[in-house]
Amino acid sequence: MKRRRLIGDIETSYNTVICWKPGRKLTIGPENVLREAKIICIAYKWAGEKRTYCLTWDEEQNDRKLILEFMKVMDSADEVVFHNGDAFDIKWIRTRCLKHRIPAFPKYTSIDTLLHCRRLFRMNSNKLNEVAKFLGIPGKMATGGLQLWKDVIEHKSPTALKKMMKYCKRDVVLLEEVFDILNPYMPARSRMDSDITTCPECGSSKLTVNQRRRYTPLGSERVSLRCLDCGKYPPAMAASRWDAATA
Repeated sequence: MKRRRLIGDIETSYNTVICWKPGRKLTIGPENVLREAKIICIAYKWAGEKRTYCLTWDEEQNDRKLILEFMKVMDSADEVVFHNGDAFDIKWIRTRCLKHRIPAFPKYTSIDTLLHCRRLFRMNSNKLNEVAKFLGIPGKMATGGLQLWKDVIEHKSPTALKKMMKYCKRDVVLLEEVFDILNPYMPARSRMDSDITTCPECGSSKLTVNQRRRYTPLGSERVSLRCLDCGKYPPAMAASRWDAATA
């Protein structure tokens, strides 16, 4: 069975607020919000496939239909991959589901590449664009900065919206390229069957004991494995379980 791994990215609008005077110590309460931020577009693709999709809000800048359509896609995925997804993208999507009373799973099997970059490596920056540059991958598409968001939100420019969708789709392609390089170094989040003698990433049976057996403080014997096909390191397991499965 093939894993359905969804790779995504979102672009959001800004809050429109009342303030008397801008400044570095400006404090704005929720009562000052005139227009609430929404999701402008969501780009996504299935890992390993060529086509990248993008959904956007409607002509009235309502994101309900966008969220409704995307949740059908997201709910069908075995794993979802975002950069800063746990703190940003997934929370944003779930919040807009709440706003529109659209059902959403309480928890998704999420692979947040930002968290793995922070936990496993020490690069100068963990931003997606900088990680891509570090890995020798062409980076993000230039947007021209805040003006693009103003053109989309304030002027409702179709040209600006198309550019933002193109930018969002490029981020998804970039994220997949980064993910493919990082993946062998990251722990597996799920497997497609219950066979512990196969790789949870690619399903290969070419697993080898990566190092000598080790013992926990309680005296339990553990084995560390490595896939010879994709290079993934499955989670360490009790040696007795591994021995029984491979006997």
